[in-house]
Amino acid sequence: MNTNEEIKSLLEKCKNANEACRRSSPIASLDLDVAWNLIQRYEGLLRNIPEDDCKIIGETFYNLLRVAPENNLSLLKVFSTLGYFFLSRSLQKEKAIDLLIMRIHLLNLGARTFYPVVAEATNVPSPKYVNYNDLDNLPTSMKYILNMELTDFDDLKNTNLTNDLISRKEWLYSQTKRDFFERFENNTNIIEQGKAIHKTVLSYIGSRYKLN
Repeated sequence: MNTNEEIKSLLEKCKNANEACRRSSPIASLDLDVAWNLIQRYEGLLRNIPEDDCKIIGETFYNLLRVAPENNLSLLKVFSTLGYFFLSRSLQKEKAIDLLIMRIHLLNLGARTFYPVVAEATNVPSPKYVNYNDLDNLPTSMKYILNMELTDFDDLKNTNLTNDLISRKEWLYSQTKRDFFERFENNTNIIEQGKAIHKTVLSYIGSRYKLN
């Protein structure tokens, strides 16, 4: 099997898994297992995924993140990091509503294992222990992730959202009124800062994992 055939096979398995997840099919977990095994088998192919197909791979990693065991932190980190990368690659081409919503969910679900990656990308400290109940003293990298979420919500400001997303959006905007977010500089626009963080993190992951 040549490289093009391997990529085609990988994309086909990922499509099947994504469609099964959208239908909440009983075999969704089996399809995800098949896709994940193929991704591991052809790991080197991830750097050769066509730009138009990045959304397929990103959605698969997002679905894997949703069903992964909560205690398998290394696996959660892989799924959140690569899911973020491929969804973001696709969003560079087109700000599709479904992908923006998926990236918001991924940032929320994967934050506990993704924040060290954001810390490395932005060159800020990454503590080993985080008290998530102490909101004001969250590490800078966690606040950056919330800033990234806020920026995605700003791109959805004219979109009808589900109640859970509306609540999340309102909470994030309420934090801007009390200077919760750490700014690069005092006069930094928080939405523009979120865009800059997205760009920095995406570039870092691409270089770090040789995906560019």
